[in-house]
Amino acid sequence: MSVFLLNINRMYAIVLCVYAQKLPKILWGEKLMEKNKDKENWHDIYTAYMVMRHGTLSKAAEDLGVYHSTVLRRINALEKRLNTRLFHRHPRGYTPTDAGYLLLSAAENAQSEFERLMGKLQGVDGQLTGRLVITTVEELVPRVLPVIRAFQTEHPNIQIELLADRRVLKLEHGEAHISFRPGKGPNEPDYIAQKLAKLQSSLYASRAYIDQFGANLSLEDIRQHRFIKILGHSHIASVKWLEEKVPESQIYLSVSSFHSLRQAVLSGFGVGLMDSWIAGQHESVVQLIEPPSEWDYYLWIVTHKDAHHAIKVHTFVQFAKKFFAKDDVNN
Repeated sequence: MSVFLLNINRMYAIVLCVYAQKLPKILWGEKLMEKNKDKENWHDIYTAYMVMRHGTLSKAAEDLGVYHSTVLRRINALEKRLNTRLFHRHPRGYTPTDAGYLLLSAAENAQSEFERLMGKLQGVDGQLTGRLVITTVEELVPRVLPVIRAFQTEHPNIQIELLADRRVLKLEHGEAHISFRPGKGPNEPDYIAQKLAKLQSSLYASRAYIDQFGANLSLEDIRQHRFIKILGHSHIASVKWLEEKVPESQIYLSVSSFHSLRQAVLSGFGVGLMDSWIAGQHESVVQLIEPPSEWDYYLWIVTHKDAHHAIKVHTFVQFAKKFFAKDDVNN
């Protein structure tokens, strides 16, 4: 929140500078944009405006959350750069000079613009319109498309971008608003992860393969069967089992993606791992064993804490949770 307020103060000072067109050109010269000097200029202008509003250094300092001496230093520095007096000093406080009134006039215009800007910024996150970026892995696209389609039917003014990538996009960098992730929950400290569904997997084969090699198979007895292996996913329990229990002599094909694995199973090449929800969409494949509980994993919906309460993000997350709660795959 403190970073947000600092950025708001900076925006305010910039707007103030834009409206102060009648101030000496030194405000627009190289000194203003000099490295490590721009913050001081912005703070000094904003400080002067606060002194004009309150009439005393102490009240301005209290409102700004700084020391009395800091306000005095900024006022003196600004007057020195402008080579003009902005205030008349007297025992009761500070009153603007003619130059000061010029700055005050610009500041009042800036205040109105700033309030309009804030209203627009707040409205952006308060409306169910605009762009919503969702990311997931390629294998889960068929699983998340139905919820996206149902959501957009209810909220047609939201334009959804679905990014399917093997790389895990970074929500904290704004690469996406929402992520669907399989497996273990994310461990990033600023991520908010919620379970959507428990997913199961098993060993499957095509009917053509079973006609040739039979369906007699268990986790303890895999003799006479040909297996399809996926490379590079040994962190998944089912894949780890296959790597440890199936000898190389029974691996008849190795593939690099779950899509290729699914196509190989459908083509009758051998026995392979498939998610139960995917296998259920294909009449030509047969489940050979009951899904082992130790192979179960979860589907998560993940947001970053900075975007979690934005109305579009929050609405989609709640919609997805209700959508998956009605799905039989959760049972």
